[in-house]
Amino acid sequence: MASSQQLLPPPAHINDAHKVYSIAAWCIALGVITGLCVLWRLGLRFQTRTFGADDWAMVPALLLYIGWTAMAGHVNLHAGVGKPLWEITLGEYSVWFKGIIGSAWLYPAMSCAIRVSILLFYQRIFVATPQARIKYAIWLLLALQAVYLIVYSILPAFICKPLYKAWYPLERQKYFNDWYYYYTQVALYSTSMAFDAILLVFPLYPVSKLQLPLKKRIGVSVLFMMGAAASIAAAYKLAIFVTEMKRYTDINPE
Repeated sequence: MASSQQLLPPPAHINDAHKVYSIAAWCIALGVITGLCVLWRLGLRFQTRTFGADDWAMVPALLLYIGWTAMAGHVNLHAGVGKPLWEITLGEYSVWFKGIIGSAWLYPAMSCAIRVSILLFYQRIFVATPQARIKYAIWLLLALQAVYLIVYSILPAFICKPLYKAWYPLERQKYFNDWYYYYTQVALYSTSMAFDAILLVFPLYPVSKLQLPLKKRIGVSVLFMMGAAASIAAAYKLAIFVTEMKRYTDINPE
């Protein structure tokens, strides 16, 4: 294993000669496409004078998503992502750690706002359903979103004491609790994935009770189930996060 004397010091100047921009490009492109699709939907709803509570809830969700995309794009462009490890400066590491802290607060707010919009959408389309339990289930899930937001907005405050030390690469290890961050993030993504799965299957029961031909009911159910891609992506992200964190204490600089 390399000794501290053999390790190269971090570079003093930014060198992007070997930087690969594909991750940043895809992140920004997908964010722009998603944002434009949501704006198109909101514009269409406004023009047809059918703007509802779910659409109003989508506005802060969109703003938070734009903020998330902007932060992710900035971090991918300025935090050394896509570069060899030995070419990353301390300043670029600092940007990366700031992104970690920012996402710890932004992700819960963004995902909560998106789910609230979806739940209000369900409430609108199933408002005529005779089953009162459907309405109660939606209210319960809305209340749980508030609990989710409060809990996961408080937990990040204890990641690092003082918090600003989290983005100082040479000092953060003394103040930043990596395992606390790991467990809270696993809890966050697991809870989010569970809510996403519930929202995915939630419409299937009321759809099955609609007075529609079987073929149309299956078609509507498949349309709702297309949201499974988001749940699969969340599960994949959680699996990678857990796998990589297990390597945390076994990294050899060589």
